Amino acid sequence: MKKGFNVRTYDPLVPITTSSKLMEGSEVTQDVDTAVKGVSAVIICSDHPEFKNLDLVKIKRLGAPGCLVADGRNIINPKEVRNAGLGYVAIGRF
Repeated sequence: MKKGFNVRTYDPLVPITTSSKLMEGSEVTQDVDTAVKGVSAVIICSDHPEFKNLDLVKIKRLGAPGCLVADGRNIINPKEVRNAGLGYVAIGRF
């Protein structure tokens, strides 16, 4: 956010009021679809089951052209991300 990026967050296990306090300055959303709509990057920071089973084709459709998935927990199959037409980076993977 300090670099001028708009940040939108979603965590299915954390109440919105708590997320708003923890991520002050970000737009806290209630669902994945709202979180990814129009974004340039999806950054996965937790290994919740909901994130392991993301609808990657839907993310491709909802995200901005050239949307990238940054998998900080190595929970998504890189081949599936690329097959959906999304960019992919992850810690410890190429």
